[in-house]
Order: sequence, then C-alpha cells, then structure tokens
Amino acid sequence: MEDYYVKGRIEGLEIAFAYAETTLAVNEIVLMQDCDPVAAHLLGRAITATVLGASLLPVSQRLNVNWKYPGALDTLAIEAGQDGTLRGIISPPHLHNKAKSTAEIFGDIGEIKTTIRGSDKILNASTTPVSLHDPVNDFAYHFSVSDQIETSIKAFIGFSSDEKNPITLSNGFMIQALPNCDLNMFERIRKRLDEKKASELIKKKENDHLLEEVIKAISSKEKDYISHNIGDKHEVKFGCNCVLEEKFSAILKSLSIPERMEIVRAKAPIKITCEFCKKKFQLSTNECIKYWNF
Repeated sequence: MEDYYVKGRIEGLEIAFAYAETTLAVNEIVLMQDCDPVAAHLLGRAITATVLGASLLPVSQRLNVNWKYPGALDTLAIEAGQDGTLRGIISPPHLHNKAKSTAEIFGDIGEIKTTIRGSDKILNASTTPVSLHDPVNDFAYHFSVSDQIETSIKAFIGFSSDEKNPITLSNGFMIQALPNCDLNMFERIRKRLDEKKASELIKKKENDHLLEEVIKAISSKEKDYISHNIGDKHEVKFGCNCVLEEKFSAILKSLSIPERMEIVRAKAPIKITCEFCKKKFQLSTNECIKYWNF
C-alpha cells in the first residue's frame, strides 16, 4: 500500500484533522541516513508530523521544520510539500551510544524553526523555544504558540528485525482548532486522542474504516458533533530537489580569496554530497572559476 495523507473536518465541532501513512518513505529515508533505532524513531515520527503540517498548506507551498537541541541530537530537519514529497535528515544518525536517556538526547531548552516557502520566496518563518523533549510534541506546541492554533499530533513508528525493511509502521493523526472552535471542548477531544483506544485505532493502518473509527472515538460524545468530511488521498513519497547549482553556489561564493587560490593551485575537483539523498556532485577547477566570475 502506498503512502498517503488525507485531511478533513469534524462538522459541528469546528476541528480540522489530517492523517498520514508514511511507512515506505520513512523506511527509505532511515536506510538512506543509516539510522540506528533511536535516531530512526525520532526521524520517522518527525517526518510524519511534518507531512501532517504540510498537508494543510495551499497548493505548491512547502514546509521546512528544523529542530535544534543542546543535547546529543544535533540536527533534525524535515521538508515536506503540499504535493506529498518529502525529505529529511538527522545528525548524528547513531544516537544509541551517544546518549543514555531522553534528557541526554535533547538537553535542556531547544528551539524549533518553521519556514513556509512558495515557488520562489519565503512566505513565513517563525521560531519557538521548546522543552518537551519530543519532536512531535514540540512541533504541536509550536503551532499553539507561534501560529496561535491549538494543535495535537499523534505519531507512531514500529520496527522489525529485517535490515532491508526495518520500519513496519509509520503513521500519525493531527487535529487543529478552527477559529470558532470551543477550546474547552477541544481539550476534551485532545485528551481522548491521547487515550489508549485512539492510539490503538491509529496503529491499525490496515483497517479501511480507520479514520471513521478514530473520529468517532474522540468526537461522538460531544453533543455538537454532526458528522465528518474526509477529502481525497494524496500520495506521499521521498523526493529530493537538490541540483548542482543549489549545492555549490552558496558554498563557492562564501569562500575567501585565499581559499579560492588554494583550490586553483590544487587543480583538483571539488566534491560535495547532498545530506538528504546522498547524491554526489563534483566541480572542476575551471567550473569553480566560472562560478566566481558569474
């Protein structure tokens, strides 16, 4: 079954929701990044959360989410588009031997930065201090603080011993309060989403009636609940849009005159690898000179 996201609305309660199935994409990225189970757990759930966030964007927009923590986890960055394409990195990819506890992984207070891009420019950027020691919960908190939109996100990941397919499950569910939503009611819905019943339903990805069951489990007790609308499925897949010019341009232009002279004297090609897809790029000395003269 292919990865996808779907979004909709709970009528009568003024709540928007989104569901994402990301198992195939997360499996591909975890293998590409050479993640150990600890890093894979963080990266996979962060990917699902970002896909859920990007699903609410207008057509052709993309969401970049960067988590920065002072602990052993140095870099966690995900980019996802409304079109369903995504990519992500984590550094270091082997966290098991670098941290023995959640506190050591995250440290004290970190920050999360989100950037929304259109086809040719940045449309919005915001940064929020975070300290929940969980990328998914920190992302939801960022929505509530920075965008003033009450948000709750549940993201799950499951593992197998198969080295070629280590991820057996990666999915998640998100709810957001719309402008006329009763926040006391939303808090009740949020608590039900945190309960075991809702979590177990979300994990049953093979269930054709998954969304209906989850929505009824969290909403049916509310007197104002009317119905729910579920939109069309949108394919989700790994996609890296790296190009040679994008990778080299900024790096070459940032080099000092002495550094440029050293490159010319060495007469050796410059090599760089895309951190997202591991694609390798190479530029000759003459090509570097053309960049500097451009």
